[in-house]
Amino acid sequence: MENVLDELQIPESEVVYANFGRRLSASLIDGIFLLFSNLAILGIFGYIILQPGDVSNTGNLEKFWTKVFSLYGLCFFTNWLYYALMESSSRQATLGKLVLGIRVAAENGNSVPTFGQATGRYFGKFISSIFLGFGFLLMLWRPKAQTLHDSISGCVVIRK
Repeated sequence: MENVLDELQIPESEVVYANFGRRLSASLIDGIFLLFSNLAILGIFGYIILQPGDVSNTGNLEKFWTKVFSLYGLCFFTNWLYYALMESSSRQATLGKLVLGIRVAAENGNSVPTFGQATGRYFGKFISSIFLGFGFLLMLWRPKAQTLHDSISGCVVIRK
């Protein structure tokens, strides 16, 4: 893997880190995409898995809720795979990041983050959201514009 700066053929002093507005906009685009994909998952698999008789009597209510939580688990699983696979791919970006011309790069000198780093970024977002999202706002004061989940995973978000 080449160094990000070598791949872009620009000196480190000229790397442009993605700003808060671009990253927020990319997150909104990804959120809208995932909303519709999750609704499709819930609709398709919900139709297949949930049976009309599941809530008709109290004996089946526990079975019904187990199925519902399984569907939400499936959505959580697909969301994780979406972020981890897209950010660790050669494009290094989710659909929202692609639209806005930003990408995720490994801070350690590799241009493409590993699947493990992308997974760390995804789950680190839950930590970033604790305390009113302060982990996301950290990027406003850090030299490489890194959020808490970027630091946890050893990544940076740069403009192409």
